[in-house]
Amino acid sequence: MNRKVLIPSDDPFFLPGMKLAYEELGFDVVSGPENLWNTDAKYDIIHLMWPETYCFHSPPNAGLLKRLRATLGIWRRKAHLVQSVNNFYPHGYIGNTAYWELYNIFYESCHLVHHFSNSSLEQVSGEWPVVENRRQIVTHAVNYRHLVHADSCRKKLRSDFGLDNDAFVLLCFGAIRNWSEARLLIRALSQTSIQGFRVLNAARYRRVPGSITSMAQKLSWRFWARFSTKFFFDQVIPDEDVYRFFGAADAVVVPRIDSLSSGIPMMAMTFGRCTVAPDSQTFREYLPEEANEFYTPGDPESLSAAIQRLALRPRASAEAKNFEQGSSYSWKSVITKCLHEISSR
Repeated sequence: MNRKVLIPSDDPFFLPGMKLAYEELGFDVVSGPENLWNTDAKYDIIHLMWPETYCFHSPPNAGLLKRLRATLGIWRRKAHLVQSVNNFYPHGYIGNTAYWELYNIFYESCHLVHHFSNSSLEQVSGEWPVVENRRQIVTHAVNYRHLVHADSCRKKLRSDFGLDNDAFVLLCFGAIRNWSEARLLIRALSQTSIQGFRVLNAARYRRVPGSITSMAQKLSWRFWARFSTKFFFDQVIPDEDVYRFFGAADAVVVPRIDSLSSGIPMMAMTFGRCTVAPDSQTFREYLPEEANEFYTPGDPESLSAAIQRLALRPRASAEAKNFEQGSSYSWKSVITKCLHEISSR
């Protein structure tokens, strides 16, 4: 009989790779956040991802925290609990006391804390002392091989978007987590002057629920993006279409200011694309320095200069290096290391 693992998540980007890796290693996989509450089920491993999933991405109340502590306490006695660290805090809530307690409950309950970078280990250990009493492991990043499509000719994909083949195309992709990130992009892109420069904008502003200010900021982002970037897609991009955006681009920008990690560089490397990323320990751990460009976090002039440096340099060898690096990352390797750590103690 195969061992069973529960991944109580429905994340569209991480979950497919995780499920496939566990299945290749001989596990039966159950997913979905709702299954965390069914403590009558039997699993060998529960691989936890985002704690904020269980409070619908809003600060939890005392009742929910109590219920989660009790539920995870039951699971801790029945299965091996692995917590992968994806965020320092939920986006926009750094220092929030309710979220601090939520994360503390998850770290306190798990047997193994899994980090994707040494920077993650250092920051989380400094904020949540309880992790010092838990086993911790640092692995490499992961890739998004399941999103790659055979039909990835850059010239054809650009033609589909109406982009010139000889343009320098910068992709904005994923979530804009707060107004500081939006303002950084607006200022940097507005002052970037490159012949044939085009922005393929598939970045969505993530507003704080119930906040009038956040709603106004989202509308401002939409207004700027719609009238200042010719190619703006204000919608969730389905998995089956992600390759079209990365395949058409020369480079991808990561507008993070205060972030533990981001999946965008890993996605870019999966497709062999260059990244313009914040100059921080986390991103330098992921990205080959010689194949990408870095900028001072939060500085629009520095970001604009990094974009221009990348646009003016030969990129064929850099793309090959990024693809090689991305291909060396895998969920199977990450899961194997976690399983080894569990079984060795």
